[in-house]
Amino acid sequence: MKKPTKKDTVRLSIALRGGRQIFENIVGMQVGTCILHRLPSEHEDMERGDRKRYSGWWMATHRATGLSLGVTTKDFDGLYAFLKEIEGDSVLLMLTGKQMESHPEYQEFIDKFNRLRSKYRI
Repeated sequence: MKKPTKKDTVRLSIALRGGRQIFENIVGMQVGTCILHRLPSEHEDMERGDRKRYSGWWMATHRATGLSLGVTTKDFDGLYAFLKEIEGDSVLLMLTGKQMESHPEYQEFIDKFNRLRSKYRI
């Protein structure tokens, strides 16, 4: 898969304790129910003109909940492959973190998630 460039952007909504923060035109792509994207802090630096290039770090966020998957890596291909392997899981179809955690297959998903993180070393 070709890495997204400055021309390949998405709208990203990240969950925060007090609500959500929206990032318009962040470099990234949708992979199933997740967004694979550049670091939000680097995006903000680029928008302000404090940075001219990205560092090479990528992360993943669950689109519906805005929750980070807790994966930050410079291995774009590994992260993309990881997201492709989890994209069909029904847990990721839930709209809130609480719904995800109460899903009957949640523990199986977590086990698979951790196994795949090790497999792809991300």
